[in-house]
Amino acid sequence: MNSLCQRAVESIGSHKCSYMHCDVTVDEEQVKNLAELNGPKLRARRLDIMFSNAGIVSNSTQTILELNFARFGRLFAINARGMAAYMKHAMTDL
Repeated sequence: MNSLCQRAVESIGSHKCSYMHCDVTVDEEQVKNLAELNGPKLRARRLDIMFSNAGIVSNSTQTILELNFARFGRLFAINARGMAAYMKHAMTDL
């Protein structure tokens, strides 16, 4: 995946985008490092819109009675907590 992402950055232009692998479910420090990578770009301009695209779709067919809280927790850790952590650190010092 890393080489595919790096090729995407090269095709778009590193002055317009960047790539850094970040697991938003494990370590908030990784999220902070990602936000710090983008910080100078954000501070150089006014931030009007932010798109945080960490997210997964659950393909589970389980019913509420079969709810697996480990899988449910991972879904929220990525889709909600990860997005909130990035916004928290991206907005710091703006």
